[in-house]
Amino acid sequence: MKPSVPERASSALRDFAARGEMIDYDGHRVFVIDDASRAKSPDARAVVFIHGFPGSAFDFGGMFDRVGEHRRVVALDLLGFGLSDKPTEMGLSLFEHADLVEVVLRRLGIRSCVLVAHDMGTTVALELCTRRRLGLLSFEIGGVLFTNGSVFIELSQLTPSQKLLRVPVVGPVFARAARFATFRAQINRISGRRLSDEALRDMFELMVASGGREVLPKLIGYVSERYRFAERWVGHLDRVDIPTSVVWGGRDPVAIPPIGERLARALPDAHFVRLEDVGHFSPLEAPAELSAEVLALAARADAAP
Repeated sequence: MKPSVPERASSALRDFAARGEMIDYDGHRVFVIDDASRAKSPDARAVVFIHGFPGSAFDFGGMFDRVGEHRRVVALDLLGFGLSDKPTEMGLSLFEHADLVEVVLRRLGIRSCVLVAHDMGTTVALELCTRRRLGLLSFEIGGVLFTNGSVFIELSQLTPSQKLLRVPVVGPVFARAARFATFRAQINRISGRRLSDEALRDMFELMVASGGREVLPKLIGYVSERYRFAERWVGHLDRVDIPTSVVWGGRDPVAIPPIGERLARALPDAHFVRLEDVGHFSPLEAPAELSAEVLALAARADAAP
């Protein structure tokens, strides 16, 4: 089944949505793209994209054709985000997001992949790495690219919106009052390379579609989880024994560059790249550079023993 797109969606968003399908997950609809149609090596290890907050798979849209020329590409909107359902009765925790990734990949028959994770998605990827370390993961991770995510949450510089959403009572009121002008101004403040108004409008419409305002205060709970489960997710980085890349926007005022630098030092086999003029939204700001790093990591993963 094809997804319903927001009424004000651009042609780019409509084309992107047409590439995916809605699948059922415990009675909820999840938007998934699985495309090997352009790949020169469709049987090579797939690349799986995991988005952040308050984003969606569409954040990676500028990378799909570039990476998809060479690899099977897979992306999904986590529950509560984008074109997927936004259930208010679920916890929508990072653990549940990781569960969903596992289920989707199992249904697609993907046994090994490279993960590309941005923002909140970096911790989803770390949860999957933790499950791998514990022998609990249902697929093999060949490598992980981390970009601009506050994995060391104590170093993060949360935005005013994130802080307000976390406040009981205030958070729901603030979320219901969300308007595009405020959203655009805040995203522009944390971006290095300026994003188009069309791209920002699409991001906003995806965020608020299908009751999105109602789930924002619940989704922001991932910040507290990062504190609570820090030992699980960043306490054993030296045991991530697969190729990794850390690609960081040097002008990110939220997931500040020292987070990326510390992550690269902690991972045993990390390749670090700093994109000097890029801010927080690296997949949107630098799709060409990030795609090149993804393909380089995938090649390293293929060559690894």
